[in-house]
Amino acid sequence: MSNYIKTFFEKLKIFGNRHTVLSHAVLGGLIGYLVIHPIGMMMTGLMHHHDQQNLFHIHGSLSQIKNSFPLAFSLKMLPWSIIFALIGIMVGVFYGNWINYVLKLLEKKAARLNDSECRYRTLVESSSDSICHLDLKGNFIYMNPAGLRQNDLTLVQVKKLNCRKLVEPVYKNVLLKALVKAKDGTTVRFQHKGRTKRGMRWFESTVSPIKDEDGKIESVLRISRDITEHKAGEKELKSSVSKLRTNLWDALTALASLAEKKVPHAAGHQDRVSHLACAIATEMGLSKDQIEGIRVSGIVHDVGMMNVPTEILTKPGNLTKVEFELVKLHPTVGRDILKTIDFPWPVAKIVYQHHERLDGSGYPKRLIDKDIMLEAKILAVADTVEAICSNRPHRASLGIKEAIKEIEKKKGIYYDPRVVDVCIKIVSKKEFTFSHPHLKNTTGRATKKNTEQEEAS
Repeated sequence: MSNYIKTFFEKLKIFGNRHTVLSHAVLGGLIGYLVIHPIGMMMTGLMHHHDQQNLFHIHGSLSQIKNSFPLAFSLKMLPWSIIFALIGIMVGVFYGNWINYVLKLLEKKAARLNDSECRYRTLVESSSDSICHLDLKGNFIYMNPAGLRQNDLTLVQVKKLNCRKLVEPVYKNVLLKALVKAKDGTTVRFQHKGRTKRGMRWFESTVSPIKDEDGKIESVLRISRDITEHKAGEKELKSSVSKLRTNLWDALTALASLAEKKVPHAAGHQDRVSHLACAIATEMGLSKDQIEGIRVSGIVHDVGMMNVPTEILTKPGNLTKVEFELVKLHPTVGRDILKTIDFPWPVAKIVYQHHERLDGSGYPKRLIDKDIMLEAKILAVADTVEAICSNRPHRASLGIKEAIKEIEKKKGIYYDPRVVDVCIKIVSKKEFTFSHPHLKNTTGRATKKNTEQEEAS
């Protein structure tokens, strides 16, 4: 008996050193396995090597198997058996719970992925826009139902096509450039025409790169929206805006003509001032919107002259101080008339300030440099140049040279230096003309008093 117990402990020590019980407990994770299998392993381990080989070749009775190896049982082994069983149970429970937890996490993740895939598939398939998946050469990999209906194709037919087949030849290069940019990681949006079962249609397409897990661009996503109706509406809107613009100009021209009716010698003055002011603004690099505002303001800048008595405006001699004060009211009257019109530009304010001067000597508010709008400063220079170059009741045209001399002398005092420099650059060019027979490059003399009154009128 003592030999059997000694052999048992020796084998048990070997098992302990090899971590047989623990390793099977962790790997198996089943409580029954942890209890039964180590016992079986110990029983088998207690056999002699020769007996282990013969055990699996014995086909005799149970008594023969029992006689093939001896087994001794002692109460001294009971505590060790219980200890190993408890260790196996605890490790097995922990391992089993951990495996169960991991499996639940994987199941939840798989469920979320499946739900996300279903949701996005539903969005793609129910979208009214054409959504296509392309390879880097532009061949179709997938097209959603809206795209298939739009092009009257099946998915099998689409997979045999390149996206260039569905756009008009003139837009193929545009599409190719978009694909090249998408390969470089850039999202491109462009408009093009395409032939569908409904005929020729306008589309707005967005081409975006699709990256794999490593961040490498592997394919392209193209979303196309039918904008044919939008294009038609846009064309109609442009036509309406063009008509409104034409009507506005007709109204402004009529208003300007009404003011000029009182001053026959000043016919075309506002139009010429507007022309020169726009040329200055363009040379200065102002925005198109600012230039348009200057154009309109120039056309009507003297509309307030309707409030000045005709006798004063047509007087052949110099004006008296009282008469000059009446003339100086025309920017205020012009502002009051124009502010009732909802212009997209500050026309009333520009007209109100076009006789203000940098040093505060202008009218009607005696504003200084920083308080005067740039548009009004440009209009002031153009107005002065045209007035000096035009015929007046009390004198003939003084010519471009005299006008240049006047604004050069008052540069930085009355007039904005930059505006003056640009104006001189423009009017000095031979190709520039006011398109008016009175504006000849003649010379003349002008008194200080005459010049001030001409600027005012």
